[in-house]
Amino acid sequence: MAEAPTVNNNVKWFHYLSSDNHRRHPEGWYEFGDNVNQHVETLFQQQQQSGSGSWHLLPVTTSSGFRYEFDFNRMVQRNTTSGRERPIARMTDGRIPTINEAREREAAKDIGNDE
Repeated sequence: MAEAPTVNNNVKWFHYLSSDNHRRHPEGWYEFGDNVNQHVETLFQQQQQSGSGSWHLLPVTTSSGFRYEFDFNRMVQRNTTSGRERPIARMTDGRIPTINEAREREAAKDIGNDE
């Protein structure tokens, strides 16, 4: 029987909203709520321990009513209804990611899709 993953409560997960995302929020990184943050970290730890495939379904619906799956190899989340992907970031040092980090991740994701 596999050991349950240890969840680091100091880890904060963020998702990136670009300026074209319904224009309700300014461009930038937004922290997941505590409940979702804990679930995402658990999924991440499980993937790290098992080395299993890319996509992992979040076992809860977010406060916005959507379901997401996560690819921790590419560090993106995908809306299971629309298929829209956005960058995610795992921060262990207490800081918020920069907008440039999101743009670099987006560029790397686009380059990876060209192969």
